[in-house]
Amino acid sequence: MKKNIAIIASLDTKETEVLFLIKIFQQSAHEVFIIDIGVEKSSLVNSQINAIDIAKEVGHFWISPMDVPKHEMIDVLKSGVSELIPKLYSKGLFDAIISIGGLQNTTVAVSAMKTLPIGFPKVMVSTVASGKRSFETIVGHSDIIVIPSIADFSGSNIITDTVLRNAAAAIIGIVENAGNPLNPPAGILIGISTMGVVDKGATNIIKKLKKKGHQVVSFHSTGVGGKILDELVENEVIKATIEFSLHEIVGELFGGYSSGAFNRLVNSCKKGIPQLVIPGACDFLDLDTLGLGKNMLERKHIFHNSDLVHLKLSKSEIVKVGELISERLNESDGPVTIMIPLHGFRAGTRKGEPLYDPDIDQALISTLKSKVKESIKIIEVDSNINEDKFSLLVLNEMEKLLLLN
Repeated sequence: MKKNIAIIASLDTKETEVLFLIKIFQQSAHEVFIIDIGVEKSSLVNSQINAIDIAKEVGHFWISPMDVPKHEMIDVLKSGVSELIPKLYSKGLFDAIISIGGLQNTTVAVSAMKTLPIGFPKVMVSTVASGKRSFETIVGHSDIIVIPSIADFSGSNIITDTVLRNAAAAIIGIVENAGNPLNPPAGILIGISTMGVVDKGATNIIKKLKKKGHQVVSFHSTGVGGKILDELVENEVIKATIEFSLHEIVGELFGGYSSGAFNRLVNSCKKGIPQLVIPGACDFLDLDTLGLGKNMLERKHIFHNSDLVHLKLSKSEIVKVGELISERLNESDGPVTIMIPLHGFRAGTRKGEPLYDPDIDQALISTLKSKVKESIKIIEVDSNINEDKFSLLVLNEMEKLLLLN
C-alpha cells in the first residue's frame, strides 16, 4: 500500500541528500511530504511546508528566515514544528517521518518527532549521534530511531549514500510492515516502576498480574523510565500504577546516576488513578566512582560495577525522601495504598548484607506513617521487598485498589 513519508531537512544545505531519499521512496511506490526548515528555497525540491509556515504557527511572521538572528530562528523553528507536526499528523498527511542533518537540523527535527506517538515510524540520521554528546538530547524519552551519519553531509559520497540507503530501507520496512501508533488498550493498563535491585520482586508481581489477566508494562527507574510512565499516565494510557521503585525521587533530591525524572507521582495524583506505592530502592544513592569523595565510602555501600557505587542514605536524607513522597501522595483524591517491606527496600539489605541498616529504614517508615493523610492505607509486611510473600500481597492489594476505581 502506498504510504506518505515526511522528510524534514534544510533544503538549502541538504538538497542532494533529500533528492537521494525521494528517489528511493518513489522507487518503492511511496510518496513524500517535504518539510523544509532551511533559510533559502530549493530550486530542485518543492516543499509542502517551509520555515516561514513553521514560524507562523507560533506567531512569527517572517518575510525571510535570513532576517532573523540564527539563535532566534532555531528557537522559533523548534517551537513551531512542535506545534505544527501534531496537527499535520492528526490530518493524516504522512505515515512516517525521517530527517537528516547536523546539529541544528537534528535539534529542530527531533523537536517535531518527540510530539508523535509511540510506535509511529520516526528516523533521525544525524552527524551528532555519536561522540560525547548525550543521547538524551536527541531522543529524550521517545522512540526515535537514531542512525549516525558517520561522514558529514556535504553532497553525495560513498559513505553517506550507504547510510541514507539503510535509513530509507529501515523506515520503508517499518511503514510497510508495522508502524502502528500506540493506542490505549481496552481495560486498565497497569504501569510498574522497577530497577535491578528490586527486579526479582517486580518480575514476580508482573507474572502474577498477567496470570490473573491484567495488562502491565514496566519502566526502569533510572531517570527516564519514570518520565515515560508519568507521560503515559497524563495521556490516560496507563490507568493504575504500582510504584515498586521510587529511586528517581532519591535522584531528584540528591542527584546521581538515576536523576532526571522530576515530579514523580504528581501526574498519578492529579489523575486520581489507583496507586500502590512501595518505597523500593529509596534507601541509596548511586554515584559515579570517578571523583567520589573519600568520606562517601565510609557509608555502607555496594559497588554496582567498577564505575558505579550504591551508598546507603543517611537518616536525614531518607527522611527527606519520605517527606516528599508523603507530600505528593497527599494531593491525590484517588485510591492510594502504601505497602512497606519491613526487612529491606532492595537487594542487599537483609541482616548481614552490606546495606542492612534497620535504623535508617525505620526513619523512612516513621516519616511515611506520620506524614501521609489518614485516608491513605499503610500496610507493613514482615518480609524483604524481593520475597515471594511480598509479591503475592502486592498482587492482592492491587486487585483491591482496582475494584475501587
